[in-house]
Amino acid sequence: MAEGRFTAEGDLIPNVILVLENAQSGSAYVDECSLYEVRDDGTFGPQLLRSPHANSHLRFEADRGYALDGIFREAQARGLYVKLVVSEKAEFLLGRLGAQGLPDRQRGHFSDGEGSAARRLHEYHWRHVFARYGAFRAIHSWETVNEDAPDFGGHFRLAAAALAKAAAADGNPHPATPSTWASLGTESWKHPDSAAISYVDFHAYIHSTGWLEPKAELCDDSARFMAEYDVAAHAAGFGKPIVWGEVGIDGQCPPDRFKKGLPEEPDGVWLHKLTWARRGARAVTSTRRRRRRSTASSRPA
Repeated sequence: MAEGRFTAEGDLIPNVILVLENAQSGSAYVDECSLYEVRDDGTFGPQLLRSPHANSHLRFEADRGYALDGIFREAQARGLYVKLVVSEKAEFLLGRLGAQGLPDRQRGHFSDGEGSAARRLHEYHWRHVFARYGAFRAIHSWETVNEDAPDFGGHFRLAAAALAKAAAADGNPHPATPSTWASLGTESWKHPDSAAISYVDFHAYIHSTGWLEPKAELCDDSARFMAEYDVAAHAAGFGKPIVWGEVGIDGQCPPDRFKKGLPEEPDGVWLHKLTWARRGARAVTSTRRRRRRSTASSRPA
């Protein structure tokens, strides 16, 4: 174990470097790095790093779990529902953990199938999440990762063959799904291997990830924007509830997060139109009316 002391420069921590001295080759592996305040009496204060352990895929930090408990209790008291994303897309460690549990620099293992090290770690994590938070009425559903590819692949199988089935069989069953970042992904949601996925969740920003035209006119009419994507979702014939998880009226160039002038629009007419357009009688909006508790929290507000 290596230990060192330093004086912080205000709120800044100087560069902390580990080096191998008197060695021409070799490797050093770090399992844990802790940071404590040294009090005037020589005792240590609390751990200052959020996650001191390098093998973060093998643990769920207790302080983070406690914080989430508070969030879900408050949401439950207020009658709010939370769709919880349980993993980070292509998470670094799981993506580089080969089938036998050994490091693999080729990456791409995050959604490996049954029997792989990554799948087993996913299952351990889900078991913890179900047991810790599944009894909260505020939990709407579980989402594998946010905005994965709309093409069918291992991520859809991970959501369907593993997470959705495990969530349905749990003592506190919940819906489960992935979400896609662009296009409607019709073939992926309707793929036979996706049957266990509880509902469709697509995202669409008019210019950057949307697929319907004319984009300029949809940008100027938020009610038409909502209505036409609603029609498209209905026409896909998914045979299961549909959630429009993220919606955006964005600019024409990547740096333009919003249509010019939209955030400063004082009366919020665009939001009023967008909100009331969701009262239509087709797929996305009618799902909200029929299954208010299941989908209302995941719809744009």
